Amino acid sequence: MNYLKILGASGSKTKLKGTTSFQIYNDIIVDAGNVINSLGNDALYINHIFLTHSHSDHIIDLPFIVEGFFEQRTEPLMVYGSKETLKSVKDHTFNDEIWPDFTKINLPNSDKKSLILNVIEENETIKVGPYNITAINANHIKGAYGFVIIKNNLNGYVISGDTYENKALWDVINNNTKIKSLIIECSFPSKMKTLALNSKHLTPEILKNELKYLKRDDVQIFIYHLKPSYREQMIKEIKDFKILSKGGKILEEGDVIHIDTGEIEIDTIIHNKFSRIMEINQELSSELDKNKLFEMILVLTRELTHSEAGTLYIMSKDKKNLEFKVVQNDPMNIYMGGTRDNLTWDPLPLYLKNGYKNENMVAVISALENRIINIADVYNNKRYDFEGTKRFDKTTGYKSKSMLVIPLVNHEDDVIGVLQLINKTKVLDEVIPYNEADETIIKALAGQAAMALTNTILISSLDEFLDAFVSTIGQAIDAKSRHTMNHIGNVAEISNLISVAIHNDETIYKDVKYTKNDFRQLKLAALMHDIGKISMPESIIDKGTKLETIVDRIEIIQNLSLIHI
Repeated sequence: MNYLKILGASGSKTKLKGTTSFQIYNDIIVDAGNVINSLGNDALYINHIFLTHSHSDHIIDLPFIVEGFFEQRTEPLMVYGSKETLKSVKDHTFNDEIWPDFTKINLPNSDKKSLILNVIEENETIKVGPYNITAINANHIKGAYGFVIIKNNLNGYVISGDTYENKALWDVINNNTKIKSLIIECSFPSKMKTLALNSKHLTPEILKNELKYLKRDDVQIFIYHLKPSYREQMIKEIKDFKILSKGGKILEEGDVIHIDTGEIEIDTIIHNKFSRIMEINQELSSELDKNKLFEMILVLTRELTHSEAGTLYIMSKDKKNLEFKVVQNDPMNIYMGGTRDNLTWDPLPLYLKNGYKNENMVAVISALENRIINIADVYNNKRYDFEGTKRFDKTTGYKSKSMLVIPLVNHEDDVIGVLQLINKTKVLDEVIPYNEADETIIKALAGQAAMALTNTILISSLDEFLDAFVSTIGQAIDAKSRHTMNHIGNVAEISNLISVAIHNDETIYKDVKYTKNDFRQLKLAALMHDIGKISMPESIIDKGTKLETIVDRIEIIQNLSLIHI
């Protein structure tokens, strides 16, 4: 699938907004204005960076990508740009004064340089994996580029780079029908057209006039680089000028553009997830079957986080173990527990034999410490013991990577279970880490799930109590007479056999089907059918002599017979 993820889209750095950076693929980005904050440890996997130009807001994270993961990197960081851009980067950043010159430093235990600067010419195309990335002119500073990105020689898009009026940009788009989207800068409000001219940036009014050169009506426009101080004013102008009339938007950090469809995933997620969460809350609150609920909790949380796999653990009654209840893994076609076969896997002990906490297993730590644990890569994590996970991977060929572990907490703040989600997917073409939005959504849903689970367990306990109570009464009634011993139990058993036979019959009773609750009601009715006998004296229940009450009335009859004689 063809995505563009927005790592940063602001025209200036603020507390909450990062500057320009776009993720084309898991290891390819354009500009490095906000990489570390957006990707965190996954910045390690960036191997190719295309620079539009050398202004600080477009390269600010570049030194940290090289240095921050130096020991972990196995491949050089390849940086592409014009000769002017790369000269500026070399002279003013990697110059052994501002920052070490990593172009001279080898990777650990390797003869490869840690940083390689690759000069590309205007209109030159660089092929990286399935992507053809072509540098085009941007009317900004000398050597500034925009980029045309085409995947698999099919659909693609243009990133304008910082630019002013630029007819060459529109010629590129008009002459290439593979281009479906334009990501274009717009920095200042229209009243600041003089500053825009001097700094070579666009305003909404200038952009509106530039769009007259676009001869196609099938290209979506996405805008970035708004200066935060003028953002509200510019949003109004962009709306008034109807610049986004073809379905684009002003980009925000975290947006993901689906190039083939033009959809913005962050918008879709917010709308769809909100609606889905409301539906899920209703589903969870209405489900009374404990095993169905176990399964439902895992299925729905995996759905909301795009998780390939997951496990639901429930706290044992003695609160000493986490018991496996549901295990699911889509790629391996594994679905165990819940309404399916019972899981027989050994539970996870909360405490070791020596009495100490079991601090190696991530699910146990989540339960003991009542906290969410988010792991980007289980194979690069030394804090927890993932031997079981690694054995599973080795046996099945699966590859576990990202993991999100959430405690299920009831109204008394007691942990009653743990959700373990594995391998978030679908935002890009591979597994990615869980983010703060996932944590927030699942934390809220986990609270609802815990409430539903608590209610279901309580109802189940009441059902068990009622069953035990009715069974005890039945046994007490049966015990009142040796002549009726086991009668109630036998009636209950026969009733069940008859109801199952009717349920399974496809001839006379083919239209009669019983639910699980129907079977339970029939069983209770059978157990209680002689309930009235509990208040009857044994002399009535025990029919051994038919005439026996408190005294044996046969003697009265005998005496009457003697009198008559």
